[in-house]
Amino acid sequence: MGYRTPGLGPDAAEASVTVIAGPGVALVLLGIFTAGIFILKDIFSENK
Repeated sequence: MGYRTPGLGPDAAEASVTVIAGPGVALVLLGIFTAGIFILKDIFSENK
């Protein structure tokens, strides 16, 4: 992505980065959501 992206031009470079960054953002949000569920589950669990 580093040396190839500037040579693609602005529109193609944006599309190239979006394809890579989109799933990464989704995975990070999924991880935060999953961690939040487990933290809440731990806080409200009866067995301590």
